[in-house]
Amino acid sequence: NKKLVKIHPGQKISFAKSESDTLKAIKLEVNRLESILVSSSDNGKYQFSKVTIEPDTHTSYASGEIDSSLFLAAKTAGLDESVIMGLANIFGWDVDFSLDIRSGDKFDLVYEELFVDGEKIGNGKILAAHFTNKNKTYKAVLYTDKKGRSHYYTPDGHSMRKEFLRSPVEFARISSHFN
Repeated sequence: NKKLVKIHPGQKISFAKSESDTLKAIKLEVNRLESILVSSSDNGKYQFSKVTIEPDTHTSYASGEIDSSLFLAAKTAGLDESVIMGLANIFGWDVDFSLDIRSGDKFDLVYEELFVDGEKIGNGKILAAHFTNKNKTYKAVLYTDKKGRSHYYTPDGHSMRKEFLRSPVEFARISSHFN
């Protein structure tokens, strides 16, 4: 298995031995949700298997009012970068986050937090959100169809995706001070 060849610093690896002190299994924790298990069978051959843990999902709520930037207001509300970028991508069809943001703009969102053994390991999807920009409120709700495809819609069923983004490049790609 190629993942056993590419072990990175910080990954945990554990070994199990049998009563006769022979190697019984090797477990490599790829990340908090995925491990690779190599175990020996009774015939002496080794079997590879992938072990996946489903995290516990908790629903959380955050809101904020912008003084200077969406990023600072969202950080103050306790949101990490992935949720901030998700919020900007949802409303990027209606709001130009590089030019349209004003002091007094507001956001509210319901999102998932992911836990393993009671410890938060990250965030999941944004389930619903409101964004008020220049006194106009935009609303989005996540909908997953029968095929498992998820998209954001307005409460009355219109897609949040429009033909053109308000900004010529996605908000997530704006990382330079050059225009």
